[in-house]
Amino acid sequence: MEIGDQTIDRVTGMWLDIWSNYFIPEEKRSVYNTMVAKFPFVPGFAPFLNQPSYLQSAGGIGQDIFFLDGEHCELFVPVPFWFCGEYENAFPLIALQGQDMRVRMKVRPFVETMFKCFQPLFETNIFTNVHELHLKEAELYVTYYHLDNDERRQFALNTREYVIEDHQIMMNYNIPPEHTNIKFKLPLNRPIKDLYWVIQRSEAKEFNDWFNYTNKVLDEKGTPTHIMERAQLNLNGVGRFWEPLDNRYLMYAKPYRAHRYIPGIDRNGFLYNYLFCIDPNALQHNGSMNATSFTEVVLDLTLYNVDQYMGFTEKILAGELVTEEFPRINPSKLPTVLHVFARSYNVLRIYNGCATLRYK
Repeated sequence: MEIGDQTIDRVTGMWLDIWSNYFIPEEKRSVYNTMVAKFPFVPGFAPFLNQPSYLQSAGGIGQDIFFLDGEHCELFVPVPFWFCGEYENAFPLIALQGQDMRVRMKVRPFVETMFKCFQPLFETNIFTNVHELHLKEAELYVTYYHLDNDERRQFALNTREYVIEDHQIMMNYNIPPEHTNIKFKLPLNRPIKDLYWVIQRSEAKEFNDWFNYTNKVLDEKGTPTHIMERAQLNLNGVGRFWEPLDNRYLMYAKPYRAHRYIPGIDRNGFLYNYLFCIDPNALQHNGSMNATSFTEVVLDLTLYNVDQYMGFTEKILAGELVTEEFPRINPSKLPTVLHVFARSYNVLRIYNGCATLRYK
């Protein structure tokens, strides 16, 4: 989102996925998933292109509700800028007499939004069809609150300052193979409300499996699980936690204390979250960490080294349930990638018809 020539805030598709896991109420989750075409990968089922077991939408298109005439698909994607939530945070457009507000959007090629399961039998004809699909048009649906003349005059003539929430996004920190302990210096600044991170297998992008945060990619054997074992946050070399926190605490216990909604245990539910505020859903400020006061903020991660034990899977063989043992994939011996997201506070000042951020 831009005002004039200044970028005010930025979000990514991955952040939208993480945000939806924590902030979309359970009773609205299925409707939200329908609006954005987010459905789980189901091997052997690809109704979108009527092809067996090869492609599905990486958001899982496969519901007739999307298709207006059998060919065209329409999605509705909520964007969580600070002024898109509570009405108290509505942006005073009337005060921007000398600047324009713009929302820029970059989308992936359609072929990159479809799961790929490597079955060469179907490759040629399916990708020929997918490459023919493209984005036809995009629109913004905006809710306006109308003011009377006196209110319009006050907003237009008076200097105003707003405390806003924005996002700091640090993506694509590569973790080399054979590394089970690695430290990342995070370029954070300003007061930080909460911190979120995920770790992926680097191969996930080869399958267009963008929101898979586990140690398995698509059809690999075994139950998907954590890549990270525990984490510590070092502030100027001092650990924020009395000892490194276990992945289960960061995935379950910490969100349970404050978040209204907790991600499920599925391919895109292995999310890690640490709060510096009391209530991440509250409109008013209720706690933060001022990252600007620290010269160094380091995320110290320990990854699993699982060479010493085996995984198990169950299958039906000759009418009987058989348990099959196999070596678990060791993420520490495969390239992985870290993505970090922070919600932070800033001050937006509107003066003489123009808006600027007080802190960079």
